[in-house]
Amino acid sequence: MDAPQQMKRLADSPHGTSRPASVRHANLSGQVMGTKGLATRKRLIAAMIRLLEAVPLREVTVKAVASAAGLSPATFYLYFRSVRECLHAAAGSVSQSTPAILEILERDWDAESGAANALALVMDHLELWEEHRTLLRVRNLAAEERDPLFMRQRRLAMDASVRAMTDLAERQQAKGDLDGAVSPVALASALFAMLDLVSAVIHVHDGKKPAAERERIAAAAYVLRAGLGCEGGAA
Repeated sequence: MDAPQQMKRLADSPHGTSRPASVRHANLSGQVMGTKGLATRKRLIAAMIRLLEAVPLREVTVKAVASAAGLSPATFYLYFRSVRECLHAAAGSVSQSTPAILEILERDWDAESGAANALALVMDHLELWEEHRTLLRVRNLAAEERDPLFMRQRRLAMDASVRAMTDLAERQQAKGDLDGAVSPVALASALFAMLDLVSAVIHVHDGKKPAAERERIAAAAYVLRAGLGCEGGAA
């Protein structure tokens, strides 16, 4: 997906977060941004996403972003202090706690429904990644390099989903379907980390793309339903 499509999805998709219409944004000079200013800010973010699709984050410079946007570095600095801040603004618009994911986690999971629920959760998470792959990939890399800004951003993006899965794990324990010795929050965090990794590498394969992707989806769904104490048929 190219940068303009990603920017449109950030604004329109249920996988992105929106702000109330009454919120008024200011640039770094303290000036309230009107339609033109907001468009310029989005233009810079879109240019950065285009660059990130081609080169590593460490090679993306303010000059390169501004040039790709057809603007000057001085204009960039009206909106962002650094490329890091520009990336943070873009990635912050992506929520990994979507209504669809939260609804799946609120369902009853048992031997009969667990396989279907697990597969639905994997597919919804993959769809989210397909919409925002560039931003999520680079954000996660920055978080894994221990950048506190992006570590916090990744945690906040998944917070509601992790809490919902924690609640689900507690319900499974109350029914006797899940070992009571397992920490529900640790289990939820581990399962979502697995989903993020599978989504990140889903297209990495050795010449048998359709089969490899189907196998990874099925395996992820199996880990979910098994981890949550469901013992239905294969997903």
